[in-house]
Amino acid sequence: MSKKPRRKAVVNMAEAQEPRKNLPAASRALFAHARNDINIPHYSGALRPTDDVLIQRGKGIELYREVLRDGRAFTTLQKRKRALIAREWTVKAASEEAVDMRAAELVDRIFTRLPFDQITLNMLDATLMGFSVQDTVWDRDGFEIVPTKIQKIDQTRVVFDIDWKPRLLTRQHMLDGEPWPERKAIVHRFDQDDASDPYGFGLGRILFWHTLFKREGVAFWLKALERFAMPLPVAKYPVGTLPADQNRLLDALAGAIAGGAMAVPAGTEVMFAQAALSGTLTHESWCRYWDEQTAETVLGETLTTNVGGNGSRAAAEVHRDTKDELIDGDADLVSATLQDSVVRWICEYNIPDAHPPSIQRLRPSNVKAEEEAKTARAQRRAADINTLFKMQSNGFAPENMAEALTEIMERPIVVCTPVPPPSGSKPNAGSPSFAGPDQRPLLDQLIDASAPMRAAWIERIREAMDDLIARGGSLADLPDALLEIYPDLDTAELGALLGDAFALADLQGRASVIDDIGDGDAP
Repeated sequence: MSKKPRRKAVVNMAEAQEPRKNLPAASRALFAHARNDINIPHYSGALRPTDDVLIQRGKGIELYREVLRDGRAFTTLQKRKRALIAREWTVKAASEEAVDMRAAELVDRIFTRLPFDQITLNMLDATLMGFSVQDTVWDRDGFEIVPTKIQKIDQTRVVFDIDWKPRLLTRQHMLDGEPWPERKAIVHRFDQDDASDPYGFGLGRILFWHTLFKREGVAFWLKALERFAMPLPVAKYPVGTLPADQNRLLDALAGAIAGGAMAVPAGTEVMFAQAALSGTLTHESWCRYWDEQTAETVLGETLTTNVGGNGSRAAAEVHRDTKDELIDGDADLVSATLQDSVVRWICEYNIPDAHPPSIQRLRPSNVKAEEEAKTARAQRRAADINTLFKMQSNGFAPENMAEALTEIMERPIVVCTPVPPPSGSKPNAGSPSFAGPDQRPLLDQLIDASAPMRAAWIERIREAMDDLIARGGSLADLPDALLEIYPDLDTAELGALLGDAFALADLQGRASVIDDIGDGDAP
């Protein structure tokens, strides 16, 4: 049964209990929207960017593509985008209901056929430009309607109307553009905290100034080199020298700077003055400053781009976590855009009753950090258990030992009373050195508790063998048949049972040692 009928039933039950409340029409839509926004100029049917950089420079959004000409800006942006598509992507169903699971399987199958990493890269152009647009081509695949191609569209060809819907600029409609057909344009926007600009808020608004100042610094650097790297020729002419002769002397000094030689009249004194410089003046430090500002703006950190001589493992881990947090945010934004556009359209075309699944790119698990966390958790539990048994040996114990151990182990604990071994049996015979005579009853309980699970496995294997024989198979086909039924053999319950048994065995061993020590100290 789909979700919609069930939700309707719940609503009907609520209506039967209390009278229906009226919802004002104004509550169903935004009150502050683009039509009454005093900050958006309305020159035509298409909205114009409110970006002050583009307005002051008098250029279109193509201005931000000039940022990519800078090597550091291009590298840091690529590092942020490539780090995201390097993650594995998965499709998560909206719920565990059959209709939603079927929708997730369909979306996973469709995007597996498409170049999904390239589609994601095209969406991430919004990081610099503020927004990105891709056009979707649909076709029939049997009984299904699926996207067969998703093509990137240049941002300079797109404007947005008063409802934030994209419009394509064409030769016939150069100002307002033509409206995009429904279920076609995938629009991804970056950083819309105030939702005031349909063109988004890309990092180009910030990085443009970084690259501009970096380029403009070259002219000042050349002047500094001319001033401080080369001596300045100075000529002293006699009093009464005519202005024409003074100009010729000045030209000769300028030629000495450019060509390295000069000729002056006799009696003229020429000297070279060296400009004094205190401190360090290098173009490298100027460029490094703006490179670091660019890296911090894009990645949130600088250590992965400018290590220098101050790097450390702790700092590297902090900087890596900062960058991963930004990439996590990019992944969430991309997932939300896909879920609200092409994924929802796929469901509307093929499975209307399903809720759109989400496509996630989760951060890879840090195995080392997980193992360190498990080790720390195990050490803490061992310390708590040791403290509990020490208190017990000194005469202080909780009213219910099982509840205390359950709280420490974070799982139900049942304390069993050891059964003495049969008379005449040899303790530890044929058992490991760490296993005492008290382990045998626990093993018997484990065998009895796991009997239904093992019986179910054996029955499933018998069914597979009977089916193999019925199909005329041979003994050589048995391994393949067992591999087919292997996923049906549930091991989770047995794993939990074994975990409890090991924990209980450890606790019984500790209790036995403490009891032995207490008996030895007794008078």
